[in-house]
Amino acid sequence: MNVAQNINKLLYALKQKGLLYKINSFQIYSEKNDKFFTKYQIQKREQIEVYNRDIEKTEIQQRYIVKKEYYSKIDVMKYLAEEYKKGSEANEWRVWQINRKTKKVYRLLYRNSKRKRQCNNGGI
Repeated sequence: MNVAQNINKLLYALKQKGLLYKINSFQIYSEKNDKFFTKYQIQKREQIEVYNRDIEKTEIQQRYIVKKEYYSKIDVMKYLAEEYKKGSEANEWRVWQINRKTKKVYRLLYRNSKRKRQCNNGGI
């Protein structure tokens, strides 16, 4: 399973729905554990009101606002999958489930109230 590839596909799917996200990654050193950690910051583009002093008026600008911070790519993927599920109409029928032990991504299909489980081998 390539988590980065799934994250990119989710970002593309969210972009198609009009929701723009970007992911920044930072390396942080922990003196306690004596090693580096990677921190992932999820940002969403939103419209906000900004006061412009030159024209003395408020105007609407688009900026990226920090939504969540995670230390695992799998958690980033879960968050993006939840956002994809929230943004769809009529409660989207694809829901992602991640098995922590095997690190496989499963797709739970909800159709006609029958629950099926399929293994996803790398695509949405």
